[in-house]
Amino acid sequence: MKHTPGPWKTLPCPVHGGKHPLHNYRWIVTEDTEVEYSQHVPNDWRLSKGSLICQMRDTQCQPYDANLIASAPDLLEALKWALDWIEEYKDYISDGPIGDDKAYLLAQETIRKAEGVN
Repeated sequence: MKHTPGPWKTLPCPVHGGKHPLHNYRWIVTEDTEVEYSQHVPNDWRLSKGSLICQMRDTQCQPYDANLIASAPDLLEALKWALDWIEEYKDYISDGPIGDDKAYLLAQETIRKAEGVN
């Protein structure tokens, strides 16, 4: 596996907790991420557990994009499972070759894109 294993989740920027009047950064992190705050220095924090995948800056679509990115590992796993199921039951669900089916080809292409395979 080449990407950081899922599941991932979204997290408000640890500095402002999603409550800054001008900035609403959102972070994509691994599900096990925990933030530890300094008791001595304001706005000082670190990830005590987990991994930061990316930081999303302010945009109108940012909350939606963040959720989509955070769901990527789950979507990839579901797509792989669906293709395996189709290949296993192709004789029962199709009259012709499934390799010509647009949805099947798109699913294969999407998996290759997600895995960085040309």
